[in-house]
Amino acid sequence: MLRDLLRSRDVTWVTQRGIGSDHLPILVTLSSSVQRPRREGRGRFSHRSADWPKFRERLDQLINAWSAQPTSLNEAASRLAATILRAARASIPFGNGRGRRPPFWNQVCQDATDRREEARVAASRSRSRADVLRYQEERATADKVVDNEKTAFFRQKAAELKPDGDMWHLIRIMDGRRPPAKPAVAISRPGTEGQPAQPTRPAVTDKEKAELFCQAYAQVSRLPKDKTSDHPIKIEARRATSQTCCNGGRDAFCSPFSRRELLLGIRKLRKGRSPGVDQEGLPQGSVLAPLLWLIYCNDIDDRLRAGDSSPTVSLFADDVALLATGRSLQECADRLQPALDEVSRWVKTWKVQPSPSKCVMTTFTLDPKECGGKVKPQLSFCDHPLGYEETPTFLGLKLDCQLTFAAHIAALREKMAKRRACISAIAGRSYGSHRSTLRIAYKSYVRSLFDYGAAIYFTHAAPAVRERLEVEQRKCARLITGCIKLTDKETLVAEAGLPPLSLRAKELAAGEYARIVRLPPGDPARNLLDKTPPPRLRYRAHEAWRRAVTSAEEAGLPPPPPADEDATLSFKPCFRRVGRWVCDRAGLSDLPVEPLALYQGAPPWHHCGDAVRFVLDLPQPTRRTDLPEKRKEAALAALALVPDPDCTIWSDGSAKEGTIQGGGGAILELHREGRTIECVAPAGRVCSSMRAELVAMTEALTCLHELPAPSKALIKRVLLCTDSRSGLQLLSRGPDDQQSAIGQRVWGLIDALTAAGKDITLHWVPGHADLAGNEAADRLANQAAADCAQEEAPIDLSSARTAIRRWTSELASARAQRHPHREPTPSHDELDRWGQATLSQLRTGYCPLVRATAHRLGLVEDPTCRACGEEEEDVEHLLAGCPAHVAARAGFWGHCPTLAEVLSGPAQHIIEFMKRVGRVQVATDPPPPAAP
Repeated sequence: MLRDLLRSRDVTWVTQRGIGSDHLPILVTLSSSVQRPRREGRGRFSHRSADWPKFRERLDQLINAWSAQPTSLNEAASRLAATILRAARASIPFGNGRGRRPPFWNQVCQDATDRREEARVAASRSRSRADVLRYQEERATADKVVDNEKTAFFRQKAAELKPDGDMWHLIRIMDGRRPPAKPAVAISRPGTEGQPAQPTRPAVTDKEKAELFCQAYAQVSRLPKDKTSDHPIKIEARRATSQTCCNGGRDAFCSPFSRRELLLGIRKLRKGRSPGVDQEGLPQGSVLAPLLWLIYCNDIDDRLRAGDSSPTVSLFADDVALLATGRSLQECADRLQPALDEVSRWVKTWKVQPSPSKCVMTTFTLDPKECGGKVKPQLSFCDHPLGYEETPTFLGLKLDCQLTFAAHIAALREKMAKRRACISAIAGRSYGSHRSTLRIAYKSYVRSLFDYGAAIYFTHAAPAVRERLEVEQRKCARLITGCIKLTDKETLVAEAGLPPLSLRAKELAAGEYARIVRLPPGDPARNLLDKTPPPRLRYRAHEAWRRAVTSAEEAGLPPPPPADEDATLSFKPCFRRVGRWVCDRAGLSDLPVEPLALYQGAPPWHHCGDAVRFVLDLPQPTRRTDLPEKRKEAALAALALVPDPDCTIWSDGSAKEGTIQGGGGAILELHREGRTIECVAPAGRVCSSMRAELVAMTEALTCLHELPAPSKALIKRVLLCTDSRSGLQLLSRGPDDQQSAIGQRVWGLIDALTAAGKDITLHWVPGHADLAGNEAADRLANQAAADCAQEEAPIDLSSARTAIRRWTSELASARAQRHPHREPTPSHDELDRWGQATLSQLRTGYCPLVRATAHRLGLVEDPTCRACGEEEEDVEHLLAGCPAHVAARAGFWGHCPTLAEVLSGPAQHIIEFMKRVGRVQVATDPPPPAAP
């Protein structure tokens, strides 16, 4: 160790005179770098911590204490400013950040550190053993006090956390994702030829860092010149720029300026002031950079798709993936190598610098003699051999040779476990955040890792591999609820309010399947979904379940349920098969689909502009709890402010339970002609209430648009009244921000009517306010939902996903049949963290405060109730059966309540009962008596 130290450049050593030993003494000098002095900035007032009442009182006292009034304006201003500063110094904290106390610091910490400092001063002066021991004791006491106060402060803050920015800020700090505030990076001056760039000072501001990045990028992005390939490219570029389609007239888009404008601009340039090459490029974060790159590389696959034997090409940003299938790996290699050569020629032609070292290949095969890299085809790219990667990562998914996704799930489990550690810091059993806050944190922070790609990898993985992630979710569920490991798996997940990950993956797969089905024909994803390859791999889980069913039938027993719902599939599950199966179970298989609302690209000047007005609020605010007469009065007052319309439309929609059997109805009142028109339309067997409202608006505007010319000519102002505020809010975003096809149809009708000179006002009115038009439209909507043929109405993507979500929720409820008390306990969420965790433990049947659970945990030897001594003390015995607690129980639930009645009552009563009977600590046996 000394030898390594003496070899260091920062260490010097010399020998000294001998002092009678066999070795000469050595004097070692360690040179340390001079620390930069910390720059102390000017102090400032902390207005957030100010005592404003004290400031006003002090300011009044100082002003009243003036001996004489000022004689000039300048004197008055100077004296007032000085007085304000004196009052501020007395009531507003002032400083430059030095000596700032941590947020947990209080008077208890201050007193402990003061006693420690007094003991240190006394010990340094006297140096007596008693004072040194006293200082050591005070130091240990102060450290313990500070630690206790810090822990208490953190637990209090964790209990007060809400699912907002404070929670995410704390999580970012705990998992290390918080970047340093101002990292010091050296800014370099551009060096002269032959001289490297020299660092000048650290980059501090965002602008300096961005400029430094541009400098570094410019240095590494220069490509070497190649005269052989550059010369033909320059000739072709000159030919393209000299021959414009408009002959220099600047009538088309072939040239940004005419030749005359170019010559005029060049003449205006001063000598030596040529702008040269643009050094700035695009601004940081601009969407033009990736867009221009996508346009630049879009033709990379033109030649790759030329022949029938060409491989499948996937382009994403600057990544290109080639896939070839064949009967042997050599056949696949023979198809891939020409494609790789084409890509090599493209990057050389268009001056793109490839990264051959980052390009890898892999194989997918079920042959045990070839899988796992036992056979590696020979492929090359840009004269570099491609390396073999057993588990490459493509678009965030780890692939393996047999597509088991075991490697991806193993890596995903590690990421989820790391993020779970952050949640566990704010989720103790006696302290911590609210369980709803923890649930949101888990879904947004941990389960979001699982959601990405789960429709693909989790539906195809084997049940044993999927169980690895289910274990991670159950660990998070124990953090949310406070339950212990003895809790049943399905009961634990249901108590946490989470669906099993297998059902979550099925929901995602079905939702993605419903989305792709609505893509236009010819879309690559739609083509992949429409393929029906013959299934080849048998599903082992299905075969095991069939064997169990056969054995049960032979034994005369009821058939066992499958381990998973997809075990009813005969062949290996995949995204296509699972998505189609879930949509069929959700009742979507035989219904027509509504295509997705793809962007139409209409220019903004083609829209209606000021001819359309939305009124989403009333001058007199009302609530649903107000009487109908009050809401009617407010609605009529708001409608009186609208100019008299020529046509008034009352529209309304209806859907059974808000999800099925929808219909829309509308009434058109033509005031000039003195007549009304009624129209109805089905909204679909599966729909939402808002979609039914939009269907009613569409039907009404279509009827208005199709009126005869004489009737339409009499209409100049149109007033559409509806009680769907959400529908109007969706439409008020504008025609370019409509995500549904029916929203685009409504705006298309609005544009057509405004183009004909109509002014349209879409007005919200409160529902069920005894408005005659709204009540009539409501009756028509109910009639349409009941009588119209729902099978012909197309189903939109939002309604399809709602139906899928409802079906998976029913499956999750069916899986939770083993829960002792499935119905939620009232006011469970109003308890503190200890109460929430204790109640969840009691609801699931395993609570360490009960002797039966403590006996299973090895904490007590006898599970018998100590209060009555009659039977084993489980949750039901403690809450509803123990005769020793009849008096404590009678005040809440009577003399003979059942466990269901107890858990169905107010949560505060259960926690108060546990405190009355002294069950606030884990049940343990007293220590044995000491030996005499």
